[in-house]
Amino acid sequence: MIRVVQHATFLEKTLLTNLKHPRDIALYPSKGLMFWVEVENPKIGKAAMDGTSKEPIVTSDITWPNGIAIDYTSERLYWTEGYFDWIESSDINGEDRKKVLSDPGAHLRSIFVDSQFIYYTGYNRQRIVRINKTSEAEARVMKNYPELGVIGSVKVYTDNDIVDVNPLCAQNNGLCSTFCFPTPSGRTCGCQDNVKLLSDQRTCEGGESCEFKCMEGFKRILEVNVTCDSLGLWNPETETLCSEILCSSSLPNAALTSGCSRRIGESCGITCKEYYSPLLSDDIICSENGEWQAKNISNSTEFCEPKEFTNESDGDQLTIGLSTGVGGLVLIIIIIVIVICLKRIKTRKRMQREAEDTIKAYGKNQYITHQENAPEEDTYATLDEMNFKDLGYMEFDKHYDPDVYGGFVLDAADEYLKPSVERKVVDNDIDEVSEI
Repeated sequence: MIRVVQHATFLEKTLLTNLKHPRDIALYPSKGLMFWVEVENPKIGKAAMDGTSKEPIVTSDITWPNGIAIDYTSERLYWTEGYFDWIESSDINGEDRKKVLSDPGAHLRSIFVDSQFIYYTGYNRQRIVRINKTSEAEARVMKNYPELGVIGSVKVYTDNDIVDVNPLCAQNNGLCSTFCFPTPSGRTCGCQDNVKLLSDQRTCEGGESCEFKCMEGFKRILEVNVTCDSLGLWNPETETLCSEILCSSSLPNAALTSGCSRRIGESCGITCKEYYSPLLSDDIICSENGEWQAKNISNSTEFCEPKEFTNESDGDQLTIGLSTGVGGLVLIIIIIVIVICLKRIKTRKRMQREAEDTIKAYGKNQYITHQENAPEEDTYATLDEMNFKDLGYMEFDKHYDPDVYGGFVLDAADEYLKPSVERKVVDNDIDEVSEI
């Protein structure tokens, strides 16, 4: 068959069918014609570029027509004859046939023609051959390259290329919504396969809403209908409508063996977790609804069960495991308790040292201390002297907390006032507070 593709949207339309192994095609847009060769039922055919007016124009004395080209300057056809190894030419109606050249043993394949030269390839020629159209002499452009193998096709692009176009389709796509086809009498509009052209003969039918059904083994993702737009594209795209049905990758108390694709109908092996054993079988099957089932048993979703210990060895292993876990937990708790106790002991000793260091105070030549008779060398002239010598790390801001140490505060004359009552302090921080 011969089909056409819209270059902007990649939509396709079938133009010709029931061809017998078509090998090559040539287009003549300015005249709205196309030509092709068939090798199974050897012939050269012609039709309008919209696929209408199909007819054979060369059917005799032709065996292996492998390639075809158009000479736009002389309005003639050229084709290669692979069986007889020659190149022939005719007018665009297949009349006025002429044998142009012969290349024995070449097994001619592809051909291209411009205003001055003929270019061709052959199965047995490891190069592109160029022939002058007037003198029919070879104008060699390259030597043989065996590494090229068989050159199946040739196209030539030069600065003097003749670009054959049809003005009716060259601008605004001929006012066609999808395809614009040049024809000998003008142009026609066309639509992609299975889409109709509206009565205006320019616009393709669109907007039809259709239901869809997912293929076997797939499920719907979207509960919507699809709509065909004016370009022949489904909205939403069909690739987003269905997804493949797969069984779950996770199982209770078991794991799938590697290499399981989880597709419907597939049988996969399972491995039960520790202390579990297969309930029915080591293999399970993915059902049509995407659920795992044990072989030959329906509605079975449990595949592993806890092991029953049948001898002392199994029971001992379980007991050892549990004992190890409990013993580890107890050890952790003991360590935490020891750490807490050590921290408390350390904190109490530090507080006791601080209390002993700070309990001494000066006031009217008397002391408050753990000793009833303070030695003479422990007397101080001022509070600053006491702070500097014994309590250099502490600062007094005119208030010494009596609630903590049963101490004293400064009066307006910066003299120390003795406590009015004798106090006992707990925890042995201060044995007693003596009356001054």
